[in-house]
Amino acid sequence: EDSHEEEEDDDDDDNHDDGTLLPKGMSWCSFLTHPTTRVCLAGSWAYCWIFYTMLSEYPSYASSVLNMSVRKAGASAVGAYMLLWGTTTCTGWISDCIIARNLLSRLHTRKATYLAGMLPASAMLASVGYVESADSAIVLITLAIGIAGVSFSGVWTHVLDVSGEHSALLYATANVSATVPGFVSPLLVGLFLDVFGERQGWRLMFLTSGFVGCVGSAIFAFGATSMVLAAPSPS
Repeated sequence: EDSHEEEEDDDDDDNHDDGTLLPKGMSWCSFLTHPTTRVCLAGSWAYCWIFYTMLSEYPSYASSVLNMSVRKAGASAVGAYMLLWGTTTCTGWISDCIIARNLLSRLHTRKATYLAGMLPASAMLASVGYVESADSAIVLITLAIGIAGVSFSGVWTHVLDVSGEHSALLYATANVSATVPGFVSPLLVGLFLDVFGERQGWRLMFLTSGFVGCVGSAIFAFGATSMVLAAPSPS
């Protein structure tokens, strides 16, 4: 048993450079610019831009523009994120069924669920700044947040699909990168409001969220492959 454990330790040492989690023969630069890494970062970043922007800014928008009380705005936001929880859970189960029945390949299932969530959510958010009715704005935002949950089973499971034995490294990198919108988005909203005023500033915020979602969808749709993260072959 001791010799078997020593062999496993030797295998782990062969697969990684000393002192890092990187695949052997891969530098941090090549890891971060690897096509698989780029797609995973773009997809997770776009999803979390919508997630964190709405999480941090929706109550402020509802109280300042829609004239809702903070309590009512908070309750409305909770409902939207409960819907997101439901769509995330259900879509994960549906994706497993699709793959198990060979209706779509694993890669096409990931792409389909990501696009099914991100594209409608992006369109709804981009439309919010142009509606005059408070009820319509609330419905659009709630549906956008909820439907965005569909894409969760597309991007985050794809990270695991293509990371192989380096899932800890790739998932952690994507997760850390995806928190950046959590502080960039509020700063951008504040800049929009200071420069363009309240009404136009919020409109630009929603348009920006829709644009980021569409860009992330395009990168994921055309860039995601089944290529597993690995060091480049020596020439």
